[in-house]
Amino acid sequence: MERIAPFAEEAELAVLGSVLLEGTAIMDLCRHAQLRANSFYAPANRLIYAVMEDLYKAGRGIDLVTVTDRLKDMGDIDKIGGALALNRLCDQTPVAAHAGFYIGIVRDKAILRGVIERAREIESEAYDAEAKAETVLAMAPGKFDKIMEDVVKEPSNAEIMDGLIEKWEIAANGGPKAIGIKTPWEKLNDIMMGIEVGMTIVAGRPSAGKTTMEDAMAQAAAVSGIPVYRVTMDSTHESLLARAICRNSGVSLAKLKFGFAGRSKSNMEEVRAARDFLADLPIHIDTRSTDIAQIRSEARRMKMKYGVGLVTVDYIQLVRAAEMGRSEWDNVARVTYVSRELKALGIELDIPVIVLSQLSRQAEQENREPKLSDLRDSGAIEQDANKVIFVYVDAKKRKQMDETEMGATKHKRPVWFNLKKHKDGEIGCIPMWMYPPYFSFDQAQISGDGTAFVDDDLPSSRNAEKQDWHEKPAFAPKNEGETKPRFPFERQEEMLGTEEGDGN
Repeated sequence: MERIAPFAEEAELAVLGSVLLEGTAIMDLCRHAQLRANSFYAPANRLIYAVMEDLYKAGRGIDLVTVTDRLKDMGDIDKIGGALALNRLCDQTPVAAHAGFYIGIVRDKAILRGVIERAREIESEAYDAEAKAETVLAMAPGKFDKIMEDVVKEPSNAEIMDGLIEKWEIAANGGPKAIGIKTPWEKLNDIMMGIEVGMTIVAGRPSAGKTTMEDAMAQAAAVSGIPVYRVTMDSTHESLLARAICRNSGVSLAKLKFGFAGRSKSNMEEVRAARDFLADLPIHIDTRSTDIAQIRSEARRMKMKYGVGLVTVDYIQLVRAAEMGRSEWDNVARVTYVSRELKALGIELDIPVIVLSQLSRQAEQENREPKLSDLRDSGAIEQDANKVIFVYVDAKKRKQMDETEMGATKHKRPVWFNLKKHKDGEIGCIPMWMYPPYFSFDQAQISGDGTAFVDDDLPSSRNAEKQDWHEKPAFAPKNEGETKPRFPFERQEEMLGTEEGDGN
């Protein structure tokens, strides 16, 4: 019986629809997966993707209008079912953020069709009356190797350089910057050029804010359509989502846990809106993988299934390495091994890996900014990393604020992002404000004379109704008619306070 070749019509349509909706971002994923026009089974789908490839290489936008116009110019619009067929592609695409998953399916089916084609060639040669068994058998493996060469073709030096120049020219002409995944902070993007392929270390003492920073970076990547795989051994799945809700709603975790936020209808509306926004983001949180072998395996699976473009690990000193045997119990040897494996994982999957790390106490004891040698347990971390960012509190500014107004830094804390290593560029410090109740960072202002943290307004100066506090009962909810500032300082939060670990 004649059997139908493997193909997934829904996945092919979803890939094309995702490209029409998201343009260049999804085409970047397709190119990374080495998807080509012949990867699609349906002739109409092959034609549409070929047009998208041409527009991408020309640096033009890819959307419903540009693809339709190009097909009309070629005289091929009727071959794909008319302009209405392209409209249906957009309408029928389930979720463009899951494009990596659809791309993986299309790629897998194309490989299977290649296997069948090569197997038929071998079968045909074996039926040849003049064929020699040894020759057919010797040539068979090479035919299957050819499939992998077609699927994972190593580009030449010239092709790599052409690709780089193409990106730089697009950036020069007002297109997307030729940098890695953007962080939420423009000044940090300018210095570190985004989060690029390889290993980036975010290091700090406990409660310095490194998990908050990693959380914000992961969300920024997911919002831009890049699926993220987050491995954590230091937090629960629930606590990470609670932090994200607080950051996006502007409602503090303390108010939510003690029930004060629930007394205001507007607060809970914002919390639910944050929940709906976060629910659709392609972020996969893993709290079960604690061994480097598990992390490697799961990252590869996530890459194939969802097209993951960023991996984060919180944090390196907690990762086990059973494959080392007894040597695992040596902390320095284990961290060295794990560091090299995570670096190799990023290179293998061609994606950035953000790894959190603890710092030793020495910098705090000596009252100085951290150095690369302060990374705990292994010198291999600073050696393997492409970029190292230290997160630490400005102790002098914090003391000054608390002396001016008691408890001021429970809500707003002066912090430095210090890019201490950058393989491909400059290094530098950026002053930031951390808001522990909201698990959030904002860039701090610098005056003309270089003085940082000049926007150091305190709780008293941010609350317009301070003079009326004595008339309100303790922990009174916010009036529904009030306009809520982005980071409100209310009396109930002053009295309730937050633990030092809130900004971890």
